[in-house]
Amino acid sequence: MRTRAVRVRFAAVVGVAALAMAACGDDDGGGDASPGTTASGSATTSASTGSTGGTGTTGGGGGGAAECTGTPEASDTGITAETYKIGIVASLTGSAAPLFEPTVRAAQARVDLANAEGGICGRQIQLVEADDASNPQQNLSASQSLVQQQNVFMVLNPTPFAFGGYRYLQEQGVPVVGGCFDGPEWFQEPNTNMVCNVGNSHPDRPEYTTTAQFMKDQGATKVAALGYGSSPSSAKAAENFHNHAAPAVGLDPVYLNTSLAFGTVDVSSVVLDLRNRQVDGISLPLIQNSNFAVVTGGAQAGIDWKAAVMATGYGQSLLDQPTAVAVAETPGVFMQSQFRPVEEPNEGTERMQAAFAEYADFDGVPDYAWYEGWLSADLAIDGLLAAGVNPTRESYLDALHGLGTWDGNGVLARAVDISLEGFGTPQPETCSWFMKVENGEFVSATGPDPVCGPLIEDSVA
Repeated sequence: MRTRAVRVRFAAVVGVAALAMAACGDDDGGGDASPGTTASGSATTSASTGSTGGTGTTGGGGGGAAECTGTPEASDTGITAETYKIGIVASLTGSAAPLFEPTVRAAQARVDLANAEGGICGRQIQLVEADDASNPQQNLSASQSLVQQQNVFMVLNPTPFAFGGYRYLQEQGVPVVGGCFDGPEWFQEPNTNMVCNVGNSHPDRPEYTTTAQFMKDQGATKVAALGYGSSPSSAKAAENFHNHAAPAVGLDPVYLNTSLAFGTVDVSSVVLDLRNRQVDGISLPLIQNSNFAVVTGGAQAGIDWKAAVMATGYGQSLLDQPTAVAVAETPGVFMQSQFRPVEEPNEGTERMQAAFAEYADFDGVPDYAWYEGWLSADLAIDGLLAAGVNPTRESYLDALHGLGTWDGNGVLARAVDISLEGFGTPQPETCSWFMKVENGEFVSATGPDPVCGPLIEDSVA
């Protein structure tokens, strides 16, 4: 198998903990346009290959597969006797494309695997893609195109701009699965048609002790947090760390700055402030070039980093750039991942990597977009397995929520609640791995097990 590592510009790399895309700063979900807007985003059909005679034994979710009894028939929009048609909206062009381009490739690999294993209840899955061009208005247009022109059964929406089209999809009763990293709409009524692949949460995006406890365990005492002024998501993450997480574990939060220009590398004055306050730990929910500028500048200014935790960086794109590797190998520098790293494999990650190599010609270290595409498709397929032979959109959502809990078939750190009863309720804890780069390779700083931390109740407004 050939290796084709996806090379990503660091100026656009952003992780889920950062939520730092400037264009997705509309955290009130008000960025969507009128549902009557004519769809202008391109949509292309990608029909997967594979045998068509399967009876639905692929995958497996938290609730198990339903019996595929009965004769497959056209039970709802996007379902024929032979196929399920699923749409996926992705940022294939525009500002977010350098990070999110692999999303469709990852989802297609999961679909191809399902089809090769015989499909679901005798049907093959057809994945249809639409580009939101890194724009909320185009996310709406892409969603409309998938529903109105392509007649899809459901939509995968693992993009920073899902807030652009979510209202239209909710009004149409279309099931939506995605990463829920763009805004609070994933956890707000009446949007129970939206299911997050990392579990239910509260719209206020509460804080947990996970990162702060790890920093304390690494020897940090005086800590800081930085955020972008143009991205409420990034600013909120920094504020949460400073106001809730650090005090909760006994760290001294001595510096908070949420006015950084998006993507800036001009951090000399910030580094001076950090040094003057004797900071030795920092939470960095920023994109990679800003993170690296802070870490490198701090080391050059004489800061002895005990724990500089970057919300971005884990993935092949870092390893492909020698300069980035050198910075990542600085003592005390860590990259956070909420997904099980492939360096600590289990059956779930091995299955995922094998599918990427077989169907996407990629056998490097998957970054955030690869995980997001895979998990979104994996959760959608587990819902199909649970829904039985002839689902409707309504019965599919019942079956998907009815799984109760889901762990990404081993790719998530822990089982998360996706039940309807838990909609809008934060998880009791979050877990992450903290990765180092040593000798040009990622290693887990804490071994095979993730670091988990409980919910900080005071962070829920």
